[in-house]
Amino acid sequence: MLTNVLRFITILLSCAIIMWFAGYALFTLKIIHSVPLKPEEKTEAIVALTGDSHRIQTAMDLWSDGLAPQIFISGVHRNVKKDEILKDWKQKSDKTTPECCFVIGYKATNTEENGLEVYDWVRKNNIRSIRLVTSNYHMPRSILEMRTQMPNLKIIAHPVEKS
Repeated sequence: MLTNVLRFITILLSCAIIMWFAGYALFTLKIIHSVPLKPEEKTEAIVALTGDSHRIQTAMDLWSDGLAPQIFISGVHRNVKKDEILKDWKQKSDKTTPECCFVIGYKATNTEENGLEVYDWVRKNNIRSIRLVTSNYHMPRSILEMRTQMPNLKIIAHPVEKS
């Protein structure tokens, strides 16, 4: 009797471990092959979640390309100023963009707080569609947080590879 129970538990644990690894493999494949959706479609705003400079650079380039009239960068460190971000971007890019319509948020320190910070900004500005820029591995969680806060918001994912 005890050996049957142990055998059942062993089989159950083995199945759980196999399923976990299979799920992780599928997640990894999805991340590796993720590409920006609808790269030419315009939205009302571009939202970048901080984490590495490549995210901000990509968002600024998309903004400069005219894919949205506004840009919001969430989770900026309190010591970083708007002028510094613009100066850094202009040094790395030959594109130009107006300095209006560029907002940075200082409240978020994690993905959940990004969702709340973006929600506040989107609500205050009556935004109905965004292009979300974050790292490819961070995109699923970020979209989940955005959807939790704003289920009716149209979100176009624009994942970037970690630099």
